[in-house]
Amino acid sequence: MYPLGHIGITLLLSKIVSKRFNVRIDFRLMFLASMLPDILDKPLGFLGIGGGRFFFHSLIFVASLYLIRKELFFGSVVHLILDRIWENPEALFFPFLGFEMKTVYPWNYIEYFLRSRYTQIGELLGAISLVLFRVIDRKPKT
Repeated sequence: MYPLGHIGITLLLSKIVSKRFNVRIDFRLMFLASMLPDILDKPLGFLGIGGGRFFFHSLIFVASLYLIRKELFFGSVVHLILDRIWENPEALFFPFLGFEMKTVYPWNYIEYFLRSRYTQIGELLGAISLVLFRVIDRKPKT
């Protein structure tokens, strides 16, 4: 998944949860959390550490966020689900299954986006989700 998918879907889900269970959510933190694993891991991948999914895509990291703020935890869990992280158990269960030293380059992400229908549809759904996120609380004009 790429930024629009992560941000849009996470914000919409958190809005639905906040309405359904009448809980206050800091959507700024949710926005940050939706991208937090990538913000921290992608630069490491450019340096040849972890291939873009490393420590910050792990259960240990996400579980530690629960102790800091629930929004950071929820947003990062949604991020891992959208990334289908179970397909990369070395990252999910880091450090217990080892890790790979692999360099990724920005053009790798462009090439992957052009080949992956999942990612393309995810970005479209993310854009739609962002619109719905904004529309949910709007009052109709009279």
